[in-house]
This record gives sequence, C-alpha cells and structure tokens, in this order.
Amino acid sequence: ALAWYLKSAAAGDAWAQDKVAWYHYAGVAVEENPEQAVAWYRKSAEQGYPRGQSGLAWCYEHGFGVETNAALAFEWYRKSAEQNHPHAQYCLAICYTEAIGVETNHVAALEWYEKAAENEYADAQFRMGWFNDTGTHVELDYTNAVAWYERAAAQGHVVAQHNLAVCYERGDGVEVDFAAAANYYQQAAEQGYANAQYKLGLFHERGQGVEYDPARAFAWYEVAASNGSTSAQLEVAYCLEQGFGTETNQPRAIELIAELADAGDSAAQHALGWRLANGEGVETNYAKAMEY
Repeated sequence: ALAWYLKSAAAGDAWAQDKVAWYHYAGVAVEENPEQAVAWYRKSAEQGYPRGQSGLAWCYEHGFGVETNAALAFEWYRKSAEQNHPHAQYCLAICYTEAIGVETNHVAALEWYEKAAENEYADAQFRMGWFNDTGTHVELDYTNAVAWYERAAAQGHVVAQHNLAVCYERGDGVEVDFAAAANYYQQAAEQGYANAQYKLGLFHERGQGVEYDPARAFAWYEVAASNGSTSAQLEVAYCLEQGFGTETNQPRAIELIAELADAGDSAAQHALGWRLANGEGVETNYAKAMEY
C-alpha cells in the first residue's frame, strides 16, 4: 500500500501525502522517520488538507521531527479546525485551555470542545460531560452531563462509562438505576479502569444492580487492587479477614492493612488502630494503636 501512496503523494495528492506522513510517523512498513513525517505532513498541510494540517500541528506541539513551536502548532490546529476536523477542534480547545501558542481563553475553548463533541469526538464529549457534571465553565447541569457522557460512553470512552455509572448510582440527571450503573461499571471495568472494578466488587458484595456474589466481589476487588486501587486493597484485606468470597487468612489480612496504613491510607490506619486496641487479629497494643 505504501508504494501506491508514495506514487500519488509524489504526484501531489494531499490525501496520499498525509498517508505517507503517517507511515513515517508510526514506523509502519518503514522505519520511524520524524523528519520525513514532518516533510510529508507539510506538503499535505500546505495544500489545505485538514488531516495533514492537524498532523503537522501535532509535530510542532510535541517537537516530533521539528523544533517545538507552540505558536505554529496553534495556527495549524486552527486551520484544520476551521475545516471541521474533529481532532484538530479538540486540540485547539486544549490550546486555549492550556495556553499553548495562545493566551488562555476558556470561552473559546468551550466553543471548540463543543464543536468537536458534536462531530462525535469522544474525548470532547467526555469533556463536555465533565464540564456540566462539575459546573466548570458552564452552569451545573446533570442532565446535559449524562447526555454527553452517554455519547462518549457509546464510543467506548472508559472514564465516561465510569462517570455515567456514578450518575445512575447517585441519581444525578437520571433516576437512580443500580442495574444501569452496574452495566456501565462493568464496561469500564472490562477496559481496566480500577475504580470501576472496585465499584463492581461493591455491587456484587451488596447485590446492588447485580446478583449478590461474594466470590465475584472478591475477584473484582483483587483485580482493582492489582491496578492500584487502595480502596480495593483494603476490601481484599477485609475479605481475607472474614472469609468473604475466599478462604480466611487473618495474618495476610492484617499484613495488607498494615502496609496500607504505613503508606498513609487513613481508612487503613483507622482499621489497624481499632484492631490493635481491641486485639482483633493481633495482640492488643494500646500504645501502637494510638500511633494510628
């Protein structure tokens, strides 16, 4: 395929030039060559092709094959965005948000986020959801938040799936629906989102929106814990302590709680202090308990 793209690109086809640039950028069929990527993106961009313009902007923003130049990154994103290219619209919004090549302007940023979102760019749809969910740069509006989260979640945006689950769990912008919440937590959990994995464990522990299932609860806690969720790590300890969904292992439970407590987790510190004061799983030690 690259050979045919090269022939068309050499003949001046802007679409093919963008394709050749991508091959050199990604190192597909050829070795990665940042300078060649920039050269072909430039040829495409200078012919007004929006994908080429966006690609060249990214190179300037990140110093890929060319010296970093925020002002040129902004200008090329702007040219592409004005041709309705969703990725460039989103990146232009980021420029206005983070003062990349332009002064911070949250009004302009919001305008471009919304344009990208309407063009089905999932990251922009998530941003619009989050803005409405938190009242950032817009009035607080949970109904709009849910609508934007749903559009992003339908495209597989993992944080949107998680946040939509939270909306259904709390009743923010929708009626409380634990089954819907569990469904969206499941989607995010299967994509590796640690807090969704932890919440799915809680739902199975409580029988909330899903069947009560201690073994599944423990399994999800373990997965979330392995992905860095301290809340899940503490739940794993509690499950081991109580034999919930797994065999009882009090020494390991106390060890996990102590590790979390020593790392500064306040819930674990409280749990360890209580156990030391009451002799639960450890010898009573009031002096040590007071340290936590």
